[in-house]
Amino acid sequence: MTATTTVREEGIKDAIRARLHQAGQRFTPEREALVDILLDAHKAVTPQELYEAAKTRARVGLTTAYRILETLTSIGYCQVILLDGELRYSICRPTHHHHLVCTECKRVDEFAACTLDGASVGGFTPTSHRVEIFGICEDCQGAI
Repeated sequence: MTATTTVREEGIKDAIRARLHQAGQRFTPEREALVDILLDAHKAVTPQELYEAAKTRARVGLTTAYRILETLTSIGYCQVILLDGELRYSICRPTHHHHLVCTECKRVDEFAACTLDGASVGGFTPTSHRVEIFGICEDCQGAI
């Protein structure tokens, strides 16, 4: 398996700003605040958790938080993950990758190894795919 990475790079905010501009949208202070929270979280968060964290940084209502998450997802910089029956969101790169999701701390790491591209099974030709591997990260294993 290829090495994993966690999205915490400085350039991601500039990339999101540029992608929003391409889509005819602005990188508002509210969007920037939520992107900062997602980057600082180091894990997948629920919209409610994002809203609660935003209360101290920006005037963002829960509906606005949902809309911003929807926008970030639509431009490819946020991924929705179903974990423990809840939809959680994690900031990510818009390139093809998969996720390792810790079921204990909700940390999400990206990995790029993929043998599914171009695969065809029984006459079925996939047009896209997503892989999420759930388990316990190294930090949480040490705490058990």
